[in-house]
Order: sequence, then structure tokens, then C-alpha cells
Amino acid sequence: MQPTIRKKLQRFMSAGKQTLSSAWIWQTENSLISGNGKILVGSIIGFGILLRFIPYLSNRSLWVDEAKLALNIIQKSFGQLVQPLDYNQMAPVGFLFIEKFLTQIFGTDEHVLRVFPLLAGILSLFLFYEVSRRILTLRGLSIALGLFALSEQLIRYASEFKQYSSDVAIALTISLMGLLCVKNESGWVSILLLTSITGALLIWFSHPSIFVLAGVGLTLVIQALETKNWRKLIWLALPAVFWLGSFALNYSLAHLDVSHHPKMIKAWSGSTAFMPLPPISVEDLLWFPKTFLAMFPQTAGLYLSGLTALCFIAGWISHLKQNRYAFFLLILPAAVSLIASGLHAYPFQGRLILFLVPSLIIFIGEGVDRIITMAKPTSPIIPVSLCLLMFLFPAHTAFSTLLNPARMEREEIRPIMAYLSAHYQEGDHIYLYPSSWAAFEYYDRRFGLEKASYQVGVVSRKNWDRYVLDLNGFSGNPRVWIVFSHVHKQFGIDEERFYLFVLNQLGRQIASFTRQGASLYLYDLH
Repeated sequence: MQPTIRKKLQRFMSAGKQTLSSAWIWQTENSLISGNGKILVGSIIGFGILLRFIPYLSNRSLWVDEAKLALNIIQKSFGQLVQPLDYNQMAPVGFLFIEKFLTQIFGTDEHVLRVFPLLAGILSLFLFYEVSRRILTLRGLSIALGLFALSEQLIRYASEFKQYSSDVAIALTISLMGLLCVKNESGWVSILLLTSITGALLIWFSHPSIFVLAGVGLTLVIQALETKNWRKLIWLALPAVFWLGSFALNYSLAHLDVSHHPKMIKAWSGSTAFMPLPPISVEDLLWFPKTFLAMFPQTAGLYLSGLTALCFIAGWISHLKQNRYAFFLLILPAAVSLIASGLHAYPFQGRLILFLVPSLIIFIGEGVDRIITMAKPTSPIIPVSLCLLMFLFPAHTAFSTLLNPARMEREEIRPIMAYLSAHYQEGDHIYLYPSSWAAFEYYDRRFGLEKASYQVGVVSRKNWDRYVLDLNGFSGNPRVWIVFSHVHKQFGIDEERFYLFVLNQLGRQIASFTRQGASLYLYDLH
């Protein structure tokens, strides 16, 4: 056979293999929405929706951060919401505008404030499925989707008046667009244009969306360089201009610079929220494994950190070897977030990185799938044990929430306000523990206490004598109500117990009423 004919034949066979490989990938994806796969996926998503609806319907009281954000929505106009928020709060402009619009139409009660996070949480289940089915096998998808549906943190923030639930939905939307850009060899220009415009808009609805967009952009650059698709590489300037321009405008108008939030800087600087850059001590180096292991229980709501981390690493390696572009799409947003953290521009901690949970769980799903594949021929017990261990705690917490939604309560100040309203007498004095004033102010009109005079306590943890002087100012009054919520407990000191100790020296307790995270006391101090 002549060399030229042999080369043509080899090219033909290679093209045929690529076509078959591509067809197999899409066939696998399509097979997930039919037969047993469809029933399994539908059941998981349905249960995930139920788990998010139940806490929403239970209508727990706003806790301190929710109440402070709610006061901004209630007290400010649309134009004022673009300026730095009061009460040490930050939220995306788009999120604030949606909430302001909803409250103007439907009112300002808790269900209205939380309906957008709820819808985002439900949408995230479908988006997670769409992303995962393009990356994982049916078994890996089932595992990942199950963990995503059961995640305690995702369930909690789907019914909390904060932007973290919508952060997850937006991160998944961007990741899905990135996957479509990577996979579609034909028609990628129109998809890239749509991604450019959509990404520029989503920046206004989610602060960390820029990290996910950066991950998508870097992945597309890597793909264009590896495939030597210079035309695509040039076209990538389009989303870069759209995204960076939108981010710069949002950054300047919405005052995202942390210098506008000095109290937040002070709070974050004393925590482990920022990556050491550069790491110059043993403690700095230990920050990385500590933060990595803490992400599973604290951010994703997945316990047994050691086992979960092992599955994550297995999935991480598997994707790196077999699905490199998906690997980059999933891992690069975390890398960019870490760099921003090292520059003290964005904290890498807790709910602030909830948007990374989908990527985290996809790696875990892939890792569990790989471990099962390798272990099944030799020891069938390992796959069963692994799945039981992975789902034991998430399933327990999810079913506990389903049966008892009250377990998600933080600071139940609403029944406290109802009790105070029912027993309040003209001439009574109200003293608010410093952290309780925002929730009190949010609920006072609802319970007819907006005209009641109250005093907010001082914050003086370096000089406890000021607390005593503050309370002593009520001496001689026969009826003084003391309201507690979001009580500070640090270094073994419970400030509520300290206050009560002082009050018991000044007078006698007449009545008390307590709920989860909040309490009310009536004292005779005359």
C-alpha cells in the first residue's frame, strides 16, 4: 500500500473513532433521561425539591444577618441599593433589585423575602443534573445528584434570605454554558456570543460569578491552544471584553471594594478566611489542608471529611486523566477564588464559597464511581459500604429536617416579639441586647411595638464594667424587658448568663420566655 493511501486511510479511521466516541458520549447523556435512569434522576430531584420546600414553609424567624439585609430592602430605594448597604451588609445589585421588586408587590414578610432563594435552590437541582450528565456516568451522576439534593447547607440557604442560593444557581448556569462551548465543534460562535452576553448580565446577580467566568474563559483558552484553533482563540476576546467590562462597571458602581466595608475587613482579618500569600510559616502551610478538609462539612454539609476528601481526590485524578476540559471547568474557579483570597479581595470560607459546592460534589461522585469500579470485582462489600458511609450523615440530617424543620431554626425572635406584645404595658422599658436590635426593628410593626421606646445595649467586650453601668441605668423601674438574640459566646463566656447575673443583683426576675436562639425576661429593678 502506498504511503499516501495509508495516511489517508489512517486519517479516515481516526475521524471515524472520534465520531463514534462523540456519538457514544451523547448517547450516554440521552440515555439518562429514559427508562430506569429517568425514574432514578426524577426521584432524586423530586426529593431534593421537597427537602427545600419544607424549611421554607416552616417560616422560621429571620436571624440577625437576614434582618439587617431586610431592613436595607425595606428602608432604601432602588437607587440607594446601588450604594454601600447599611448595617455591615453586602449583596449583589441584581439580587437586591429582585428582592425590592418582590417586596413592593407582595409585602415584606419572610415568605416573600425567601422565595427567590427558594426558586434558585430548586433550579439548582435541574442545573446540576444538566451539568453532571455531560460529565459523569449514570452511577456517578446518581451519587453526585443524591449528595447535592441532601446537602444540609444547600437546603438551608435555599430558604434563607441571602444571596448564596442564587450564587450556586448562577455558578451552575455558567458552568453549563462553558461545557456547551467546549463540546460543540460546530455552532460554537453563536454559543460563545450567548455566553458572553449572559455572563456579563449574571455578574450583577452574583459576586463570585466572576470566578466561574474566569474558569470558563481559561478553559476555552487552553482548549483553543491545544487544538490550535486560532480562530476560536481570537473570538475569545469577545467574552473577555464583555465580562471584564461588566465586572469593572459593577465593581465601581456597587462599591465591591472591601475598603468600603471596614467592619468586614476587621472581622475577616481575624479569621482564617484568607489564603496566606506567600505561605512563610508552618502555620501558613497547614492552612491549605485545614481549609480543604473544612470545606466538606462546613460548606458542602458532607461529613466524614477524610473519606470524602479521598473520594474527591480520586475523582480529581480521574477527570484530569480522562476529561481534562471538564476538569479545568470545575477546578479553575476554585483556583481563581483562592488567588482572590490571597489578595484579601474575597474570603475563602463557609457560605461565601457555597458556589463551589457543585464542583466539589461532581468530583466526589466521579471518585466514588471510580472506587466502586476498581473494587467491585475483588470485594463487592466495598461499594456497598462506601455508599452507605457517604450517604449516612447527609441522609440522616435531611430526614431529620423533613420530620422536624425546627432543627434549622437559628434565632426564633418572632414568638419572643409576640409574647412581648401580649404582655407589654404602657410605661414598660425595653432593653435590647446589642445583636437583637435588627430583628426587633424588622418585627416591631407586625406586633404593634413600633411606638415602644427601647434602648440598645452597648458593646464593650474589653471593658465589662460598661455592661453593668448600662443595666444599672434602669434601676428604680418596676418593669424592664430584656430581649436577647444572637448572643455572643466566646472564650467560655455566655453574655446572656452574665447579663442575668448582673440583673439578679439589681432586682428580681418576674417572667421569662425562651425559644431557639432567643429569649425574653421581665425584671423588677425598683
